[in-house]
Amino acid sequence: MAFFLHIRPVRVVIFQFTALMLVGMPIAATAQSADSAVATRPNLISISPVELIYKNMIGYEHRVGRSSSLGILGSYCYGNFNTNRGCQATGYYRNYLQGHSPTGLYIQLQVSVLDFVQTVNLTNVKTREPFVFNYRAISGGGGIGFGYRNSLLRRALGGRFLYNVLFGFRGNPRPKPSYDNTAYHLESGFLGPDFGWYLGFGPGSIMHGLLTLDYQF
Repeated sequence: MAFFLHIRPVRVVIFQFTALMLVGMPIAATAQSADSAVATRPNLISISPVELIYKNMIGYEHRVGRSSSLGILGSYCYGNFNTNRGCQATGYYRNYLQGHSPTGLYIQLQVSVLDFVQTVNLTNVKTREPFVFNYRAISGGGGIGFGYRNSLLRRALGGRFLYNVLFGFRGNPRPKPSYDNTAYHLESGFLGPDFGWYLGFGPGSIMHGLLTLDYQF
């Protein structure tokens, strides 16, 4: 260090040290602000880019404690992969097991309300002519899930963007169509009319998965 100071003027060394401090301080501040983002931003909005192929979904979540939050999800299914077309609203409570809402591992409890237009195929008993029957199906239920959320590109995005992955189980009974059983016969596949509702991509699916991109504010 002494040799270095003898070669260059002291003012040049002071300038270099000052420049280093000015560059380093914003970097440290950015890292600190990203780490403290969870504590200062209690609200999140969520979208599910993966599910856009068959439905629109948007959600809002609010932290109500150090390790818990409440939220709501609203979605509209196009009905392009099945015969279920309509809206669904889900309210949920999340408890973050590591005590740092809204990131880390969590358990979710939820309740849902569904309002869908369903399509079934009927056959006239006398004429054997096929008939497409649309009916409104209103249902509700609940479920449980386990998920994980964390920051996405924390340093670059300042801790505002997060990703969220959830998998769980739920139960939403399938409303039955009301029609004249003496005049029409319900046509269904080998697995029955309930297969697509409980084991397909529809709102009544027993297995529930979710992948969202979240913005924190």
